Amino acid sequence: SYQLATLMGLVAPRTELVRIYINGKDRGVYILVEQPKEIMLRHRNLMPGDLYRGELIPGTKDDFRGGGIRSLFESGVVWDKIAVNNHYDEDTKAPLERLFHLIRNPQSAESQAALSEILDLQAWGRFAAFESLTQSRHADEIHNWRLYYDPWRQQFVPVVWDTMGWFDRLRRAKFRNEVIGNSLMKALFQNGDFIRARSDALQSFFASGQDRVFLRMVSNAVAIMEQEIETD
Repeated sequence: SYQLATLMGLVAPRTELVRIYINGKDRGVYILVEQPKEIMLRHRNLMPGDLYRGELIPGTKDDFRGGGIRSLFESGVVWDKIAVNNHYDEDTKAPLERLFHLIRNPQSAESQAALSEILDLQAWGRFAAFESLTQSRHADEIHNWRLYYDPWRQQFVPVVWDTMGWFDRLRRAKFRNEVIGNSLMKALFQNGDFIRARSDALQSFFASGQDRVFLRMVSNAVAIMEQEIETD
């Protein structure tokens, strides 16, 4: 699913199938996953900027549930930065707080107009299309969020992280045409600009033949792994 995201022009980690040796012993094939940090942004030709991480999992050092916070979209205090724009204080989260303020009132025309300015809606349209194609609901209310704030355009761009693509389908979950698993996407699905961008992304994905390109990528990975299983 990371490679599908990259094919669709989203910001996603580089991934490869790699064979691992430890102390000279073959340990088999693993998936190498690039970590979301400043170097990943540079590899994607993006300006160094704030890369926000949102995780609100019980039992971790970031557990704020005891303080009454139940959602990542309630407060910027539960987010940290894994890359920073050094022109601002590292603790500054003003753009993030503004985003959360806007999604609290999604019925407001003013809020929706402001969302269209603070979000790269073409990228968010592709992100929503990607979630539909992979049936991924793993970026939810409490974890797996990475958001890049472009300091030049002053817009948020989604970063694909830990999507577990098609996992729910393997568990025979019902197919969802629209994947709406968190407060941000609930607000966006009330935004006409976003809905058009998502529709364009889906139409372009199939019209340009990216679906066939991706299926060839999958076939190649399966062929590699079938050979590796034989020699494991």
